[in-house]
Amino acid sequence: MHRYSPQGHGAMVSDRVRVEAYARAIRRQVRPGSVVLELGTGTGLFAILAARQGARRVYAIECDDIIGAARRNAAANGCGDTIEFIHALSTRAELPERADVIVSDMRGVVPYHERHLEAIVDARARFLAPGGQLIPAQDRLWVACIEAEDIHRGMTEPWSPQVCGADLGAARELVLNGWERMQARPEQLVSAVVHCGTLDYPSLAPDHFRLAVHASLVANRPGMAHGLCMWFDSTLAEGVELSNAPEAPPLVYGQAFLPWPHAVAVADGTTIAVAIDARLVGDDYLWTWKARVRDAASGADLRFEQSTFLGVPLSSDTLRRRAASYVARVDDDARIDRVALGLMEEGRALGAIGHELAARFPARFARWEDALAHAGELSIRYGR
Repeated sequence: MHRYSPQGHGAMVSDRVRVEAYARAIRRQVRPGSVVLELGTGTGLFAILAARQGARRVYAIECDDIIGAARRNAAANGCGDTIEFIHALSTRAELPERADVIVSDMRGVVPYHERHLEAIVDARARFLAPGGQLIPAQDRLWVACIEAEDIHRGMTEPWSPQVCGADLGAARELVLNGWERMQARPEQLVSAVVHCGTLDYPSLAPDHFRLAVHASLVANRPGMAHGLCMWFDSTLAEGVELSNAPEAPPLVYGQAFLPWPHAVAVADGTTIAVAIDARLVGDDYLWTWKARVRDAASGADLRFEQSTFLGVPLSSDTLRRRAASYVARVDDDARIDRVALGLMEEGRALGAIGHELAARFPARFARWEDALAHAGELSIRYGR
């Protein structure tokens, strides 16, 4: 689960285009007496706007400790009695009533981000009142080929050709199997834009969590293509739109750049066959992108296949330990955690658990304070 720094939250609220669009959507959907739920409230801005719009009750859920600042912000804006803050993942939270409006912005650069879609479906099923509204209502994804020499060079140049005479090309391959956030300009696009998916949040289902796209992108000018660029348009509410397209005012999200191993010369009319797949694996998405194109300069037929799976530096030993046939043996850390969690289930206080851990595992905990800190981390991760 990605957690923003205070500076990251500041970047979100400083994006006036984004904030004002959400404010318009809240004014459109929230009525006096409404019950509102905000998922991922951060510093509490949208919860405060809903309360000011006349909501009877606002439930603001946030899993990060920034919720403390959100509580203080609500009090400073005279909304402390209207907003109830819930410090938890939304999928583990409970509400005493259903909401007329659910507000969220838990996207990353694109909406296929961590467990964002799962959280929306869960909240809609458990928390939204019949006839209730979701903000946003819909996201639409787009893709095009892009000329992005600077960002591509920034990704690859540190690893090529050599560093102090050493070949570090293996690290270059890792980098080129990851995608980067960028701020694209419309003149960088070298192909027509293709629609590659729609997320309709009122009807979203678990089988929509995966993105699987096959498209033909046609170059509309000569140039050098360095990879693919993806972005989204959003309908927050009827008549309220938001876009991070390259031609739109820059937003905090940016766009996703999926690099190719090297630049490809394209001519006007060159067809680029692409396939993009994003599937939720664990707590985040595994991305795979493929391309087939003829280089206009050399005439060579090129095929690229990249995946964020190959961008994670996993050793053969790590892969072996993840295999279905592997029989794991627990280490001392697992034994410590098993003892600590057992004592938590018995209802023991953290201080007592810390003393027990320090006594039973003196080689691991030189001081009681170290054992207490470890018990505290387990309490945050597993406790209620």
